[in-house]
Amino acid sequence: MHENMGEAVESKRVAAAFAAVVATLLLPPPFGGAAAAAPNCTRSCGNISVPYPFGIEPGCYHATWFNLTCDLSFRPPKLFLGDGTVQVLEISAPNATVRINSSRVEFARRGGGGDGRAMNGTWGLGRLPQDGPYFLSEDTNMLLVDSCNVQAVVRGGEENSLVASCSSVCPPAYQDGKYFGYLVVVRGGCIGIGCCQANIYIGYSFYSIQINKLDGSFDPGTELSNSIYIVDQGNNYTIMSETGTPETRQTLNWMIAYNMTCPTNASAPECRSAYSSCLNTSDYAMGPAKGYKCQCSDGYQGNPYIADGCKDVDECSSPESYPCYGKCTNTQGSFICQCPHGFEGNASVPNGCQDIDECQNKESHGCYGECKNFPGTFQCQCPNGTYGNPFTKNGCLITITKKNSLTGDKPLYYAGAHLFSIYITVIRASNVLLFNKKHALPHY
Repeated sequence: MHENMGEAVESKRVAAAFAAVVATLLLPPPFGGAAAAAPNCTRSCGNISVPYPFGIEPGCYHATWFNLTCDLSFRPPKLFLGDGTVQVLEISAPNATVRINSSRVEFARRGGGGDGRAMNGTWGLGRLPQDGPYFLSEDTNMLLVDSCNVQAVVRGGEENSLVASCSSVCPPAYQDGKYFGYLVVVRGGCIGIGCCQANIYIGYSFYSIQINKLDGSFDPGTELSNSIYIVDQGNNYTIMSETGTPETRQTLNWMIAYNMTCPTNASAPECRSAYSSCLNTSDYAMGPAKGYKCQCSDGYQGNPYIADGCKDVDECSSPESYPCYGKCTNTQGSFICQCPHGFEGNASVPNGCQDIDECQNKESHGCYGECKNFPGTFQCQCPNGTYGNPFTKNGCLITITKKNSLTGDKPLYYAGAHLFSIYITVIRASNVLLFNKKHALPHY
């Protein structure tokens, strides 16, 4: 009986262990895992490409928060992060960025200050985690305030640190000494009259924004949600003012792994291309985000998160990005820029290649005759009155004509100052005799 009880207990342990393994396999992969992209994955939604590590179907994305929702009820379909709270406009795997169309700044209450001179609002990424893989891209986004006589203060992070601030005023305007309203500059950009803007250089996933009234207090029914934005710096305020509410587009950075750093003395498992490497966020971002992304090695471009995703850059086919003012030769991961034959100098700058005057030292270029320089080349020829090979020392032969009674005018040939071997034809009666005279002039 005791043996049967022992066997039963052991069987329960085995069953429990098996159940735990199955449960583990059924769980979604943790962030930072290396889930491989399955075949036949949907790689576009509408006109937007969906590169790995993002994906729509299970098994097609790297890990949690890289899954996307393609909403087919729109025409064309719209792409959303996660469960559909943040619209995706563009994804870049090489740059580890995603452009989104997020909500405007929403204010929690009207007249947030005790005297009605302040209101508080928030900007965030919906239900995405504040400590997750996404944060506002630095150097590409800005605060935009389209309102009068207010100061906007942006804070971020756990300590609510000051990130950016700007003020907008609308001074009274007069015509013929009579007041007729407030001055608001529409054309000419956002210069602090009627609007203000401030670049956001510290990236967070969540910001709190306070609007302070500079003159008086907010009316109880004041609505500022349509006047405060966080947008790409490329937004044109002039166009925005003419068309009304702008599209609230922002650029986010994302990390393939967060709350960890690049492995020491080893490549990160997420960086699957042979020509890729791992880069910590601390090396390119000023904010508190901790994690890393993958990047292609210098001289390569593409998607570092897939095998063979980083391809060699043919620098010679893009002279606007890789200027070369000489002869460009592409190599694996690099290129060679050198001056053409007959020129020397720096081929990487305009007019950096200068013609070589071979005639200044003609013998070093194998010329033993008369030398004439041309752009990129030179001409070497025997002097007048000589013939032969000017690229061979003593190769130009001097021609001397001497008249005698037997042969008439007969040329005698010399190489430089040295007598050259000659053949003299002597006509005698009906036969021809050949005489070889060396090292002395013939006499008749």
